[in-house]
Amino acid sequence: GGNNNVYAQDNEISWVNWNLDERKQAFHDFTRGLIHLRDAHPSLGRPRFFQGKKVRGSGGVEDLAWFRPDGQPMSDDDWEEGWHSSIAMRLGGKALVEVDAEGNRLVDDDLFLLLNGHFEPVTFCLPPQGDDQWTVIVDTATGEI
Repeated sequence: GGNNNVYAQDNEISWVNWNLDERKQAFHDFTRGLIHLRDAHPSLGRPRFFQGKKVRGSGGVEDLAWFRPDGQPMSDDDWEEGWHSSIAMRLGGKALVEVDAEGNRLVDDDLFLLLNGHFEPVTFCLPPQGDDQWTVIVDTATGEI
């Protein structure tokens, strides 16, 4: 008998060594940055599923849209192709339907996530963002936030 789950143990099996070397400290800092980023952007912590549709009052922006590396929206045929290993998605920050504690509708920046699952670098063309410019806020290749 007995409970061998690590959360029930107070010995070296469950202790965390917080004396981090440079590499582990960099990973720890990167992870903390991601947590702060998620906290700062309501688009990244939605309690509801995306619809992929334009939301009333958003200025015609979809809550979620998928793109190919060439910047064109993903078509039904694109989803059927087996060769896709790199895609992008735009989270429409103005298309949130959630409200804050006072009942005001949440608004966020539009976020554009590039996902490269290919073994080589892939060039992405970003769709226009009105008068605004896209800014890199996370780069997992360099570990920078």
